[in-house]
Amino acid sequence: MKKVNLERLFETSLRLRLLVHFLGAAKRPYSFNELKTKMRVPKRRLEKELVNFKRLGLITGSRQKKIGFFQTNMRCPIYEELRALIFKVEKTPQDKMFNPLRKMRQIKYAVLTGFFTQAKGVPTDLLIVGRVSPKKFRLFIKRLERQTGREINFTIMTPNEFSYREAAGDRFLSQIKDNEHIVLIETLKQNKKRKAKK
Repeated sequence: MKKVNLERLFETSLRLRLLVHFLGAAKRPYSFNELKTKMRVPKRRLEKELVNFKRLGLITGSRQKKIGFFQTNMRCPIYEELRALIFKVEKTPQDKMFNPLRKMRQIKYAVLTGFFTQAKGVPTDLLIVGRVSPKKFRLFIKRLERQTGREINFTIMTPNEFSYREAAGDRFLSQIKDNEHIVLIETLKQNKKRKAKK
């Protein structure tokens, strides 16, 4: 099968990279500064492309505490077709922002919610189940806040506390489960399954 030249289809490599990032994390808002850091292009050039994307209905814009955010417009008529095309002929990059978290081996479960998925009413943005190095986690959060341009609310639980609260129908966990969320790490359930087999 002949590979489609997406750069020619979308005219510039910047447009292609923006599409891959927006479609690869459709539920997550990106601040202008974060996109500028990821794209490594002049401010005016990025502004021009974002205006074009908004005009085409591919993304939406909003402001939080005077900071501009941009997010995929999942109601765009060609959203599904465009997403399928991008994923078929172009490797979708893993969101490097959360790679440091994935390297913390003692984290058993990690979920994005709140700000990252626009889940209203959820009192946290990041739920961590497991143990973390205070120093490494503090650096990770500082970097995350710098990249997103906002304060990140996070919650850390031990596996025992999580299991107890989940079994008790805890309201906080139910809020996360019942709203939009993205699972980054999930080894806690796998461990339970292994124990059940023995």
